Amino acid sequence: RFTPMGGETCCDPPIPCPSPFASCVPAISEMRRMHYSFLNLDWHQTVIQSWRDKGCFQEIERSFGYRLVLLQSQLPPQAKPGGVFDLIIHLQNVGFASMYNPRDALLVLNGPGGKFEAIITNTDPRRWFAGERTVISGRVTLPSGLGEGDYTLDLFLPDKYQRPEMKRPEYAVRFANLDTWDKVKGSNRLGTINISNAGPGDSVDGQLFGIGAE
Repeated sequence: RFTPMGGETCCDPPIPCPSPFASCVPAISEMRRMHYSFLNLDWHQTVIQSWRDKGCFQEIERSFGYRLVLLQSQLPPQAKPGGVFDLIIHLQNVGFASMYNPRDALLVLNGPGGKFEAIITNTDPRRWFAGERTVISGRVTLPSGLGEGDYTLDLFLPDKYQRPEMKRPEYAVRFANLDTWDKVKGSNRLGTINISNAGPGDSVDGQLFGIGAE
């Protein structure tokens, strides 16, 4: 669960090539059990081609490592500047493995009043394990001086080792969903929220954008 795992197939006489153990169903089962993140596709070509011929190669290829799916995000349609609201994010890792390098999970608010980021401190993306569902929840505080209008709320998973001023979007984690990925920002859309002075809840002066564990 915590170690990079990979390898290659084999095809050695007198074992049948490919062996029954290397056919689609047992191969996928073994790679899922051992949490594979990579495989050498140059060896052995007979086994690799058998996966293509039997229609399971695409499933194997896209399942290496982690593959995150956004199941649901719960946020209110409207809030007011300086207000607080509950956010719940439901994710599932449908890949063979989990991440083995550390990453920050950042909540990003972007709209007419500017762009704001806050680290989600009560989660570790390396523990979004293969085959499991993860729920991230917290209370989001909005900046008190936030201008009115429609804002997008995204989840940004950048490379931990890049300098803040060089967070290249192609190094960020992309969800497997359709229509959630922003390739320019490198973030995944959770939803849209309207900021209005007439929004529900109380407003407190002096608040900064942030998210705290419930």
